[in-house]
Amino acid sequence: GGLLMLLSSMDTMDRDYNAIRLASTMGPFGILNMIYAGLVALTLFGDLYNTRLCYALHAMPMRRETWFLTHVASGLLYSVVPHLIFTVCALTMLGQFWFVAFAWLLSMLLQSLFFFGLAVLCALCAGNRFAALATYIIANFASLIVYWFVETLYAPFLYGIMIPDEPFFLFCPVVQMAMNNELLKLDGEWVESWHDGGHYVVTYEGFGEGWWYLAICAGLGVVLMGIALLLYRKRKLESAGDFLAVKPLEPVFAVAFTLCVGCLFALFGSLFLMGGVGLFLAGLVVGWFGSHMLLKRTVKVFTSKAVLRLVLLGGILLATVVAAAWDPLGITTYVPETDQIERVEVGRGISLSSFGENYGLYDPTIAITDENTIEYVTELHRQILTDGGEFGRGSSYAIRYTLKSGRQVTRSYTVYRETKAWDMLAALFNNSQQILGFAEKQAFMDTVHELRVNGYTTEELVATYNTKYDDDPNTKEYDPAKIRQELKEAMWADCIAGTMNSDFYEDKYSDYY
Repeated sequence: GGLLMLLSSMDTMDRDYNAIRLASTMGPFGILNMIYAGLVALTLFGDLYNTRLCYALHAMPMRRETWFLTHVASGLLYSVVPHLIFTVCALTMLGQFWFVAFAWLLSMLLQSLFFFGLAVLCALCAGNRFAALATYIIANFASLIVYWFVETLYAPFLYGIMIPDEPFFLFCPVVQMAMNNELLKLDGEWVESWHDGGHYVVTYEGFGEGWWYLAICAGLGVVLMGIALLLYRKRKLESAGDFLAVKPLEPVFAVAFTLCVGCLFALFGSLFLMGGVGLFLAGLVVGWFGSHMLLKRTVKVFTSKAVLRLVLLGGILLATVVAAAWDPLGITTYVPETDQIERVEVGRGISLSSFGENYGLYDPTIAITDENTIEYVTELHRQILTDGGEFGRGSSYAIRYTLKSGRQVTRSYTVYRETKAWDMLAALFNNSQQILGFAEKQAFMDTVHELRVNGYTTEELVATYNTKYDDDPNTKEYDPAKIRQELKEAMWADCIAGTMNSDFYEDKYSDYY
């Protein structure tokens, strides 16, 4: 269905644009390949989950390796054939960019190798279709589940600590693939034409990033198939119908399922303001006994041994949360020494992506290398820790230190008004260097030759004013150069007075260039 929709959306006339469209689908199509690989594996390996069929097939004179390799070859053909058919059809619509179709085919095969390998492993670990599907979903999104769990349970106690999401996305191939839509660098530009209205002119700039990631994932898929074969050779036929065929995985599944349900309950509580901690504990109980019901295929799981293990799991979680809150290693209160810092950046926002090269007023981010200012920022940092979590009006700001050793330390805080830290932060931003880009008045007055107010230059504004009121004998004509000079003087005076950008998260002078 996805291939037919993509094929029908391609324009038979504008072949260059088809190349751009096809290249942009290479990464996002990983989502469809993930779903397709899971369905194919569930279909092919379904005889392992039916007791009668499983015993009947394995009573035949056939080695398990033969059975396994036949199913794997069939599953790979289920991917190769439709993708190959689509590639042949796409070749007729790409013209000079015919090679994009083969690059697209290669990316699809690499994606399919990984997802099918993972699906086969999950199918061999499970004893029924529901379990295979559940383990496949958990395996695909395991890193995001871990991130969700850390954010839910530990992040509230790690004051100022930013937990980057990039490593978790890196270990979640489907997300990493979906975000990578530039495996081929194709640049398109629309050119007007009198005879056909216009067309795209496309230039090819080479391979993009992400191919090595796809190759590693495909290699990992082959390794997972090998592990699945080893598990299948030792698989007990009587496990057909059980939730998991590999018994050592049962405690792993029980813990993972319990933590997922606990986080889900906590998320529900935060959405409806019902108290996240209490619902998280309730979710742990529901998840723990629910996982045992799935594994044992019975509701009689409320035993003393199960309760004791739940208490042990809760005790471990409580100990780690208390350790995070007490911070015995001083991680949340760590402020680098001035002589260790090479560069420091202060910017608005609570994510690393807020740091950039934009030093404009809409997203104020300043980079500091001066030793005295760096020392001021470290004092500001300590003051923020002293003020703690005040409540009221405030704004989120992040501090990123680049140490001389090359290591980076990033912290994010909500700085509230009516605190000393707020005044110190305002003073850091509210000066002529940060607002106007000049530390000396004379340099500002001599260098800036034009100002724009609401998009209009002073020349245009004065000309409009003089023309509008030239019939009024009581008005005089204004000199643009004098107006410009007075405006620059007023702006500098506001900076010196500390009023030009006092509410520095509400940009008063965002319209001037």
